[in-house]
Amino acid sequence: MAARLESIRPHLSDVMQIVRLYDRTREPKGWLQIIRPTEFAVFATLADSGAVCDADGVPTSEEDANCIIFETLSDAEAFCRERVTQLPSLRFDILDAAGPLRPPLFTIVHPSRAAALDGSPAKLRRNKYAAIALLIVGPPLIWFDWAFYDGVQVVPTMLGINAILIAVRLLFMNVSYISDERTRRERAVQARSKAD
Repeated sequence: MAARLESIRPHLSDVMQIVRLYDRTREPKGWLQIIRPTEFAVFATLADSGAVCDADGVPTSEEDANCIIFETLSDAEAFCRERVTQLPSLRFDILDAAGPLRPPLFTIVHPSRAAALDGSPAKLRRNKYAAIALLIVGPPLIWFDWAFYDGVQVVPTMLGINAILIAVRLLFMNVSYISDERTRRERAVQARSKAD
């Protein structure tokens, strides 16, 4: 695998280290004990299935799963962007030394797949329009049932209540995505400033 990765950007072999996530023969055994506080880990998965793979897009088993550790965030980002340009089926998550305790600093996919990511502008817009449509439909259904049938027809009321609840959930999801994105940006700025 190292030979294939070196052909991408030869100078990156000096700033990156491919590490198995867990190796019984190595001391320390886990990757979290190897990574330094100022380094960044890159994890590759297949964008369609989420299956673990290496940076060349070759699926790996759990025991052979690995990450690539970079000294700087900019090197990790450049590597990931270059790889997704060459292999659009890949998805890369860049984590800081805290590992999976926090969300990734960056999730990098091919531009053609960016709209499918949670929190993408297209998904936020779609959620907002769906919530507006549901809020427009829900209350009239409830009103119709109670105005004409005194609530005897339960189905319109149930549909109306569900439409309102789904709309509220979609709006809360958008607020959550926006909050997560703000937090991620703050962490990325902090990580970049530590490197300077």
